[in-house]
Amino acid sequence: MISVELIVRDGAGQCLDLGLLGVDRLVDLVRARPLGQQAEQGLPRGGPDPVAAGAARLALEAVELAAREIAALRMACIAAVADRAQEQDGLGSDRVLDELMAELLISRRSAQFAHRQAESVRAWPEVWAALASGAIDPTRAAILADALFAIPRTDGDGVLRPHHAEECAALTRAGLAYAQEHTARQLDRFLRRTLLALGCPERARRHRRALSERGVWIAHDGEGTAELTARLSSEDAERVYAAIRGIALADRNGEPPGGCPDPTEPLGVWMAAALVDAVLGCGGTWSWPTEAGGTAAVPPRAAGARGMQTVVHVTIPVTSLAGLDDEPGVLNGFGVIPADTARRLAAGDARWRHVLTCRSTGAVLDVGTLSYRPPAALARHVRLRDGTCRFPGCAVPASECDLDHLVPFPAGPTAASNLHALCRRHHGLKHEGGWQVTPVQGQGLRWTSPQGAMATTWPDDSLVALGAAG
Repeated sequence: MISVELIVRDGAGQCLDLGLLGVDRLVDLVRARPLGQQAEQGLPRGGPDPVAAGAARLALEAVELAAREIAALRMACIAAVADRAQEQDGLGSDRVLDELMAELLISRRSAQFAHRQAESVRAWPEVWAALASGAIDPTRAAILADALFAIPRTDGDGVLRPHHAEECAALTRAGLAYAQEHTARQLDRFLRRTLLALGCPERARRHRRALSERGVWIAHDGEGTAELTARLSSEDAERVYAAIRGIALADRNGEPPGGCPDPTEPLGVWMAAALVDAVLGCGGTWSWPTEAGGTAAVPPRAAGARGMQTVVHVTIPVTSLAGLDDEPGVLNGFGVIPADTARRLAAGDARWRHVLTCRSTGAVLDVGTLSYRPPAALARHVRLRDGTCRFPGCAVPASECDLDHLVPFPAGPTAASNLHALCRRHHGLKHEGGWQVTPVQGQGLRWTSPQGAMATTWPDDSLVALGAAG
């Protein structure tokens, strides 16, 4: 039996009752300068307070660390509840989910997710320890644990594989190291590529099983909107998403049908309208909110616009395309696909643009120019290399980004080493938002916020073979 207590103290070491304190007062305390460093000491009136800003950032880091430790403890508690329920009713019982639903007042689906995540991370002590120490967050822990389960314990004849433990240990080390400077989505992609490169038969079986689970579902929220979810093959999903996004961008940036809102509406709203247009054609309508609080049905645009051409990049090492190995391919820098699928998509269909890369480095020749605007070949190379906007966590595709000179032209050359993809928002942030961007060896970019937070981003590593990536 253990007891858990959260203690929060102010700068003087006094315990705070968060419920009585109130959120506004707590925010003021988080932003306050440490004792002995009052704001009036040497600061311009009305100017920024870098020490106070740093205090807020340090408080956030401390809370994030505590949240990760609490997440590990929560998983252990869920596992304990599950153990007790299974001891009472047996392994095949649903009592575990009933217990969690009643205790946490959550839906059955949420209970299934919480139980599955807890048991998955629990099965790999090193992953759980990394979470409990604050090295990774719950999402990355669950992604790494699921990847470890994909390494087969036995071969096709049911015989225990002698190197299973070593493979799991190697994947754990690689995953924990990679997670330090990459998003959860990038970690998932990295682990999938690693497993495909290992030739794990379980991955092939899971791929076939996943394809058999394709479908479309709808869930209404009672507010006049609903979630329409589709599970598709990676190649179909990329084509559909590219087409919908292309329609939405064309409408928002061009001349949309009458009655539509102005282009400042979020792109997601435009994509929702484009989906209706693409599926229903002239028989469908778009529903836009009106100033009176209702909705107005707007006719979709002409059917010809729905036939717009889209191109999806299939990245595949040249050795894999030639059939010399089975290095996996990548769709648009995100969707990992088996080598045979990548070869099929790269075999001449105009809807797919194959990108051949060097297996050892993933790099192509760095092309320089004396002009400010990069030539088409150089621009295409930089966008393929970066994959997305190079701001930490931003997922805007590089194909929709500006190409920014890290060192301003003409002091810096118009070359791949000095060009990076930045979406319009983060391009402006780099130049006007007080952020500092410095290069890191290996085409990395280190971003430093005005408050001192630092994060490093890297090029799209789907272009680099796993052995070369370490």
